[in-house]
Amino acid sequence: MKPRRVILGAIVLGLLAACTDSVDTPPSPPQFPKWQPKQPRPADRDGQAVGAALAATDFCVLIDRVTYALRQPLDAALATTRPEVKHGRKRCALVRGDMDLLYVKDVAPAHAALRNDGTVVDLGGVKAYQVESRREGAVSGCAITVPVSFQHAVQFELGIQSRSKDCGTLRDFATAGATAIRRSRPRCLPLPS
Repeated sequence: MKPRRVILGAIVLGLLAACTDSVDTPPSPPQFPKWQPKQPRPADRDGQAVGAALAATDFCVLIDRVTYALRQPLDAALATTRPEVKHGRKRCALVRGDMDLLYVKDVAPAHAALRNDGTVVDLGGVKAYQVESRREGAVSGCAITVPVSFQHAVQFELGIQSRSKDCGTLRDFATAGATAIRRSRPRCLPLPS
């Protein structure tokens, strides 16, 4: 009988010791950053001046043919640019045969609230937003939007019939286009620094 009491006593002492070790310590209070006063919104560019600059812009100049030649050396001579106006907005398409490979277009101010939904990308010092569309888990399209004011932007987008759905390729075109915008200032667009 004595060994049972010893074993039972050891079990009870073990349980008591386990209960006393699990004392809850209160969590430390959350650390909040120091309060910062709200910064005033910077002034937007003159909407009429930006609109006039966009109206005077040849969007086909923003499609860098050298970038295409580096990606598709055999097809470079077959590709052409086609300026168009769609829904009252200017745009240009890079076309090979009857396939639209790439578009560069003036984005309507009504879409300004939606344009910043993408991932922020750096195009050689120019801030832009990249959006990938997916279908059944695979990339089915890509668009990169380069803001030129709070309301106006230039968008580079892969054509629907483009075989390449690679956003890296589009990023190369957008980088070259943003460089062209920056080089042509103030004749073309007032791109933010």
